[in-house]
Amino acid sequence: MHAYLISFPLQGRDLHMTLFKAFERLGVKDFLPSNPSKKSVIFHTNGRFIIARLKSPLEGAISVSKETLNATQGSTISGLVTLSRDQSKMFSPEQQKEFIAKHGRLPKSSENHFNIRMTNEQVKDYITSLFERSGMSLIDFKISDSPLAYQMMSKRKKVFKTMDISFHATITDIAAFEHAWLNGIGQLKTYGFGMLRVGVI
Repeated sequence: MHAYLISFPLQGRDLHMTLFKAFERLGVKDFLPSNPSKKSVIFHTNGRFIIARLKSPLEGAISVSKETLNATQGSTISGLVTLSRDQSKMFSPEQQKEFIAKHGRLPKSSENHFNIRMTNEQVKDYITSLFERSGMSLIDFKISDSPLAYQMMSKRKKVFKTMDISFHATITDIAAFEHAWLNGIGQLKTYGFGMLRVGVI
């Protein structure tokens, strides 16, 4: 499987804003929210740069590097993924009724959920289920601090606690895994979470 990588200097804790402003400066409209035919992009930070994975090279003279992963069904892989410890939960019917009673209207899409911070035990259950849906069977994993302890969504004035998950796993469904490798896993992918960085053992 193949993809393309491009990097930009990290500026602050809002990876989404930094990346999309960089694309805008380069005249790249493929990933902009205003583009009705926008393409998906996943990215992470190593603390100095934002590294984005693209499904195809960019047009023009914009330099990208090709990334190849020679994984197959049954391959054992080791890797790292940055996820948010803060998970979004949708309002229950009762909570929605409470909101309507208080505000006199239905909640907007930015208001119809709340965040919970997962404990290590909740993370274990979440990671196991998430990896299974992504075509992997976990062998082991370890939670550690990310280069940025928190990442931001400036426009919505939200902050998310980050965690790095280092892991070993076996690929059980190569199609599901390739989709996860190209599109990311978990929540908040458009804000710099969920990019799998893996190698075959």
